[in-house]
Amino acid sequence: MVRVLRGGNIGEEQFYFKGDDVFVSSELVKPELYLRKNYMITPAVSSLDHIGKIALIDKDYSDTVVGGFVLMLIPHFNDDVVSEYLLYAFAAKHHRDNCRNITHKSGQAFYNLSREQMMNLPVKI
Repeated sequence: MVRVLRGGNIGEEQFYFKGDDVFVSSELVKPELYLRKNYMITPAVSSLDHIGKIALIDKDYSDTVVGGFVLMLIPHFNDDVVSEYLLYAFAAKHHRDNCRNITHKSGQAFYNLSREQMMNLPVKI
Protein backbone atom coordinates (compact mmCIF):
# COMPACT_ATOMS: atom_id res chain seq x y z
CA MET A 1 0.00 0.00 0.00
CA VAL A 2 1.08 3.57 -0.73
CA ARG A 3 0.47 6.51 1.63
CA VAL A 4 -1.12 9.60 0.03
CA LEU A 5 -0.21 12.91 1.67
CA ARG A 6 -2.82 15.66 1.72
CA GLY A 7 -2.65 19.35 2.56
CA GLY A 8 -3.20 18.58 6.24
CA ASN A 9 0.07 16.64 6.29
CA ILE A 10 2.02 19.83 5.55
CA GLY A 11 3.08 22.04 8.44
CA GLU A 12 5.60 24.83 8.81
CA GLU A 13 8.56 23.67 6.68
CA GLN A 14 7.91 19.98 7.38
CA PHE A 15 5.39 17.25 6.76
CA TYR A 16 3.80 14.69 9.04
CA PHE A 17 2.40 11.21 8.73
CA LYS A 18 -1.03 11.09 10.37
CA GLY A 19 -3.24 8.36 11.71
CA ASP A 20 -5.99 9.15 9.20
CA ASP A 21 -3.75 9.12 6.10
CA VAL A 22 -5.22 7.57 2.98
CA PHE A 23 -3.59 4.49 1.43
CA VAL A 24 -4.01 3.15 -2.10
CA SER A 25 -2.76 0.05 -3.84
CA SER A 26 0.75 0.38 -5.27
CA GLU A 27 -0.65 -0.90 -8.56
CA LEU A 28 -2.41 2.47 -8.98
CA VAL A 29 0.78 4.55 -8.59
CA LYS A 30 3.29 5.39 -11.30
CA PRO A 31 6.90 5.06 -10.04
CA GLU A 32 7.74 8.67 -10.99
CA LEU A 33 5.14 9.95 -8.51
CA TYR A 34 6.93 8.70 -5.39
CA LEU A 35 8.40 11.43 -3.20
CA ARG A 36 12.17 11.86 -3.49
CA LYS A 37 14.74 13.65 -1.37
CA ASN A 38 14.79 17.42 -1.94
CA TYR A 39 11.33 17.55 -3.54
CA MET A 40 9.04 20.09 -1.91
CA ILE A 41 5.30 19.84 -1.37
CA THR A 42 2.72 22.58 -0.83
CA PRO A 43 -1.09 22.60 -0.63
CA ALA A 44 -2.73 23.57 -3.91
CA VAL A 45 -6.33 23.59 -2.65
CA SER A 46 -6.82 24.58 0.95
CA SER A 47 -8.00 27.26 3.31
CA LEU A 48 -6.21 30.57 2.93
CA ASP A 49 -4.33 29.92 6.19
CA HIS A 50 -2.60 26.88 4.68
CA ILE A 51 -1.81 28.32 1.25
CA GLY A 52 1.94 28.83 0.97
CA LYS A 53 2.96 26.26 3.57
CA ILE A 54 5.80 24.17 2.25
CA ALA A 55 7.72 21.07 3.30
CA LEU A 56 11.01 19.62 2.12
CA ILE A 57 11.15 15.86 1.59
CA ASP A 58 13.99 14.43 3.68
CA LYS A 59 14.66 11.15 1.86
CA ASP A 60 13.50 8.94 -1.00
CA TYR A 61 10.17 7.22 -0.33
CA SER A 62 9.03 4.09 -2.12
CA ASP A 63 5.67 4.12 -0.37
CA THR A 64 4.53 7.77 -0.28
CA VAL A 65 2.98 10.14 -2.86
CA VAL A 66 0.91 13.33 -2.74
CA GLY A 67 -2.77 13.62 -3.49
CA GLY A 68 -4.39 15.67 -6.19
CA PHE A 69 -4.70 18.81 -4.08
CA VAL A 70 -0.98 19.02 -3.27
CA LEU A 71 1.72 20.37 -5.58
CA MET A 72 5.00 18.49 -5.81
CA LEU A 73 7.90 20.79 -6.71
CA ILE A 74 10.82 18.94 -8.30
CA PRO A 75 14.19 20.73 -8.22
CA HIS A 76 16.33 21.02 -11.33
CA PHE A 77 19.40 20.58 -9.13
CA ASN A 78 19.21 17.84 -6.52
CA ASP A 79 21.46 19.53 -4.00
CA ASP A 80 20.89 19.65 -0.23
CA VAL A 81 22.16 23.22 0.20
CA VAL A 82 20.12 24.62 -2.69
CA SER A 83 17.01 22.77 -1.48
CA GLU A 84 17.41 24.11 2.08
CA TYR A 85 17.80 27.63 0.69
CA LEU A 86 14.69 27.27 -1.46
CA LEU A 87 12.75 25.89 1.50
CA TYR A 88 13.50 28.98 3.58
CA ALA A 89 12.88 31.31 0.63
CA PHE A 90 9.49 29.67 -0.05
CA ALA A 91 8.59 29.64 3.65
CA ALA A 92 9.28 33.38 4.05
CA LYS A 93 6.30 35.60 4.78
CA HIS A 94 6.88 37.53 1.54
CA HIS A 95 6.56 34.37 -0.57
CA ARG A 96 3.56 33.05 1.38
CA ASP A 97 1.82 36.39 0.91
CA ASN A 98 2.56 36.21 -2.83
CA CYS A 99 1.04 32.72 -2.97
CA ARG A 100 -2.09 33.96 -1.22
CA ASN A 101 -2.35 36.88 -3.64
CA ILE A 102 -2.45 34.60 -6.70
CA THR A 103 -5.01 32.14 -5.37
CA HIS A 104 -8.56 31.88 -6.68
CA LYS A 105 -11.44 31.14 -4.37
CA SER A 106 -13.48 28.07 -5.20
CA GLY A 107 -16.62 27.32 -3.27
CA GLN A 108 -17.23 28.55 0.26
CA ALA A 109 -13.89 27.96 1.99
CA PHE A 110 -11.23 26.70 -0.41
CA TYR A 111 -8.60 28.53 -2.41
CA ASN A 112 -6.73 27.21 -5.45
CA LEU A 113 -3.03 27.81 -6.06
CA SER A 114 -2.09 27.01 -9.64
CA ARG A 115 1.28 25.46 -10.41
CA GLU A 116 1.76 27.77 -13.40
CA GLN A 117 1.25 30.93 -11.39
CA MET A 118 3.40 29.68 -8.52
CA MET A 119 6.26 28.83 -10.88
CA ASN A 120 6.24 32.44 -12.11
CA LEU A 121 6.67 33.93 -8.64
CA PRO A 122 10.08 35.52 -8.06
CA VAL A 123 12.32 34.08 -5.33
CA LYS A 124 14.39 36.56 -3.33
CA ILE A 125 18.11 35.88 -3.35
